Amino acid sequence: MKYIKKKKKQTLNKNSLKNLTKSKDIILSNFLKGLIGISRMNPLNWGEEFRYLSNEGSAEPGKFGIKRTPYMKEVLEKFSQEEVKGVVLMLASQLGKSETMNNIIGWIIHMYQCPTLIVFPTETAAEEYSKERVAPMLRDTPVLKEIMGEVSGTTIKYKPFPGGFLSFRGTGAAHKLASKPICIALCDEIDRFLSTKEGDPITLIQKRLTTFKEDARLFLSGTPTIKNHSAIEKHYLESTQGEWYIPCPECGEYVTFSWERMRFSEDGKGEPTMICPICEIENKEDEWKANEQSEGKWIHKDSDIKTYGYKLSSLASPWMSWRNIVEEYLKKRNDLQELKAFYNTVLAETWDEEVKQTVGYEGLFNRREEYDELPDEVAVIVLAIDTQDTWFQLEYVGYGEKMESWGLGTHRVVGNVSETSTWEKLDDYINKKFVNSKTGRTLSVEVTVIDTGGHYTDEAYNFIFPRQGDAVYGIKGIGGSRPGFNGSKITNCGRVNLISLGVNNLKSTVYARLLLNNPGEGYCHFSLNPKHGYDIEYFKSLTAEIKKINKNGNVVWEKIRPRNESLDIRAYILGALLSVGIDIDEINRRLKIVSINLNPILSKEQEVEIYKGEIDI
Repeated sequence: MKYIKKKKKQTLNKNSLKNLTKSKDIILSNFLKGLIGISRMNPLNWGEEFRYLSNEGSAEPGKFGIKRTPYMKEVLEKFSQEEVKGVVLMLASQLGKSETMNNIIGWIIHMYQCPTLIVFPTETAAEEYSKERVAPMLRDTPVLKEIMGEVSGTTIKYKPFPGGFLSFRGTGAAHKLASKPICIALCDEIDRFLSTKEGDPITLIQKRLTTFKEDARLFLSGTPTIKNHSAIEKHYLESTQGEWYIPCPECGEYVTFSWERMRFSEDGKGEPTMICPICEIENKEDEWKANEQSEGKWIHKDSDIKTYGYKLSSLASPWMSWRNIVEEYLKKRNDLQELKAFYNTVLAETWDEEVKQTVGYEGLFNRREEYDELPDEVAVIVLAIDTQDTWFQLEYVGYGEKMESWGLGTHRVVGNVSETSTWEKLDDYINKKFVNSKTGRTLSVEVTVIDTGGHYTDEAYNFIFPRQGDAVYGIKGIGGSRPGFNGSKITNCGRVNLISLGVNNLKSTVYARLLLNNPGEGYCHFSLNPKHGYDIEYFKSLTAEIKKINKNGNVVWEKIRPRNESLDIRAYILGALLSVGIDIDEINRRLKIVSINLNPILSKEQEVEIYKGEIDI
């Protein structure tokens, strides 16, 4: 009767079929564990046989399969092979890395059963992965649910199971990384790992693996950062250095995905293509990814090394189209920090700070051009003043749509900076009105920032204080990796609201824009008119520093010429725009509306009169 009753329960409805499948998985699990060894049941076999993808963590929930990500097949197979001591994944985003890690975790719990450490840059990230990625897998994969349901003492950070445990940690808890021995360590986003007084986290973790000798495994993954200072790059270069190759749709030769061989229109329209380096024929994404890259293969530089390395960009992703990648690039290419993130997270390439931050002064000098005192496109003018012992150096820069800029004049004001009369000379520059010679439109300085560092801080405060209502502000430059604008605070004297600027990041942005060759978003124009002051010495000063990475991996700017005021000033001007939150595109839009509203019925004389007034924006 019991048998009949049990059979009767499993009628052909959706829930019964699901329960039947889960029961079959558990029976098969017990059979396989007794029949075959660990080396036969690798993480790939295990995932295809037992794993279920959860709704929370997967765009395609259900039974696990490798069809969409064939490049992960070898990674999962190699990880459990006896001759392999670990794998290194230098990957871009949207490639299925998290599901690959989860497959290994599930295989460990079910098949390998050993002490396992799972490390993230922070404790918060470790907890989130445990809750959002691992917990749903343990719930939705029947064999794991059965195993974990029979143990007690489970927490978010610690999950014991027969024969081992999962310990989730952040690198901030260095003493915990250096304690108990472990057999397998899975480390994600290692370029963000924080070194502490106990030492490098990866080194501490490697020491914990020594107890298990030949059985130990190390999994390292992450997106790269700065060339020669990226942790994942270092470990990848010490590995077999595998790259993913696919056959050319035309000639059949195996080649890699390459951003340098991508072709697309400047406006992002149309289908991007990639050129084959062998036959030099262009093909679209769907042609290169025919049959979901099932014919792709990893080719390793040195297969004798016991750590297998894999490098792959988002160009191979089934979830990120080439068109979307191109659109992202076009949006980010004129912002240095955004472009760096694109190279790191989309292309899986390190960023060469020194190469990409070299600007020649001769080229900038030679591209000067003629334009009006107030170009039609300028919507906002910013003035920055650098303080020296015996003079002030200042510059006006006008900004238009999408941060395109026009140098409107650079000047030196000579005098004894300790005297009030020298400071008062600045009022004429602060109050200057610029006039468009064709339309008569005038525009005043929107904001003025004055460097308060150096030997005359009190004098600077005294000058700034009564003028703060006229948008004259004091600034203080700070080094390190601080963002361009770091907030503002009232000085100790209680009178001046001092703006703090991260000059290193601001200088990076200045250089990125100076490198642009085509007018448009972010491009810098310089006047050919001698009275505006853009002579060869100005450009030498503008390019007087180069970006370096010191031995600690920190960004530093080094002088290659003695005078660098022009670069400092350009950094201050960008900081001013960030600090006061000027929406240039909105101001420009309003200027265009004013221009459109100049009714054609008006005479030329009337039109000029309207422009002569200050436009209230």
